[in-house]
Amino acid sequence: MSSSLTCVRDSGPAPEPRNAAGTRRRLQALAVMGHSTAELATRMDVPAGIVRRLQRGNRAEVPATLAAAVTALYDQLWDVRGTSHHTV
Repeated sequence: MSSSLTCVRDSGPAPEPRNAAGTRRRLQALAVMGHSTAELATRMDVPAGIVRRLQRGNRAEVPATLAAAVTALYDQLWDVRGTSHHTV
């Protein structure tokens, strides 16, 4: 299993955006577990600024592909301690 996740982008019609609350909470929970913003962003192949903004609650909606990537990442890491001493 790969240690990184890539947000899948296809040429079909864009799926409906998702409410950002679940995505935000998953990212915040992973940060509390010691996973840095940079690590999470790298694993999802997105800029760290996107993860930071989502963690801070600056968005009401997120693209469905990003929500799915965060859910998959959370499923991989929910019980794994990270190495970062900084949390949200």
